[in-house]
Amino acid sequence: MRVSDCNHLQNFSASALQSVDDYLEFVRLPVITGVHLPLLRNPGASFIMKDTPFLPTVTAALNASFDTNVMVINTGLSNLDFLYSESGTQTTPKSASNSYPQSFLIYDNPHLERITGPADTYNNVSIYNNGLLTSIDFPNLRTCGPFYISSATVLGIPSLVDVEGKFSIINSSMVDLSLPKLKSIKGLLVVANNTHLKLFDSSISEIGKSIWLDYGEDALQISGNLALQAIGLKELDYIEGLLISNNPFLLAINLQGLKTAKDNTTIKNNPSLSSIDLGSLSTSQFLDISGNFSRHVNLPLQNQYKLT
Repeated sequence: MRVSDCNHLQNFSASALQSVDDYLEFVRLPVITGVHLPLLRNPGASFIMKDTPFLPTVTAALNASFDTNVMVINTGLSNLDFLYSESGTQTTPKSASNSYPQSFLIYDNPHLERITGPADTYNNVSIYNNGLLTSIDFPNLRTCGPFYISSATVLGIPSLVDVEGKFSIINSSMVDLSLPKLKSIKGLLVVANNTHLKLFDSSISEIGKSIWLDYGEDALQISGNLALQAIGLKELDYIEGLLISNNPFLLAINLQGLKTAKDNTTIKNNPSLSSIDLGSLSTSQFLDISGNFSRHVNLPLQNQYKLT
């Protein structure tokens, strides 16, 4: 079902509608202020809400299931609670051929305050430029493809284990970034330009080993975080390139479990840095530690390195 390009439409109601087989779209409705679908549960394979700047909410209790594509772009919505009813936490795909559900794309919503995604797997998560956004919660998420978050204060992904693609937290206002169960990122991990982030802590053991990496690209990039004080990645065992730079208040880096850094390992221009633990590192192509205060460096590696 598609409702689109109706310049004077202010309200839409389908009070008896219970199911949509293909997709549900509301697109380019510049003055709409009300959408009422009180009995609708199944939005089909795709839910798209785009260019509805004066629509503050939707009256519905949908069950956006495992393989529903969700796109919410340039709306007046303050939350997405209507997408998921009490029974709308199913994580079983409609077809066994669907190894991943569809994308979860939320951006350019100036009034959006909170987002919840209940599925345990997403093909692609991209959330950015939502002016009032404070809370993003994926309580059941275990695996996902590329994951990009910007401009959020709180991120909850307590169950995330594996990422296939680039994982980015950029330009957020969150204070703590904790990824307690994350074990593997087959791609890049980028934490950059977060103004309030003080602690980055994760149990991740492997970063890289992916077609998502370009030649010479650092798999772990932590830079430009103005308040960052500590990095705790003590279970990280293998990485394909590391860059930690330009974090002015960074005090400590714990990489005590890192054994193999396949490409360059660079820690530079962190002027407050006083402790670096690379106590298990045995293999590194090139190690550059420079422009840091570095009172304490635990570094057994005897290979080529630069330390200043």
